[in-house]
Amino acid sequence: SNLGKVYLIDRKGTSIKNIPAPSTGGRDVAIEDKSIWIADDTNNKLTKINLNGTIIKSFNSPAGQPCGMCNDEMYLWHSDLGTDLVYKIRR
Repeated sequence: SNLGKVYLIDRKGTSIKNIPAPSTGGRDVAIEDKSIWIADDTNNKLTKINLNGTIIKSFNSPAGQPCGMCNDEMYLWHSDLGTDLVYKIRR
């Protein structure tokens, strides 16, 4: 399998755990409770995984090159490198 990894680090920069990522195209992440959203520009996906790497939710990005991500209580926000726009998506 050709998967990447997500590394969890402590505040000192020490790696404490690595998690299998859904692909090698992860460009940015956003943390939600005990899960991680990944912007995958190789597969044009926004994917939510748990701390074991299991996919909880995955869908196509509104545009072709998802990059930056953050979230709040209701929305996942992500920017796209190709369109230079920020997208607001209900989680």
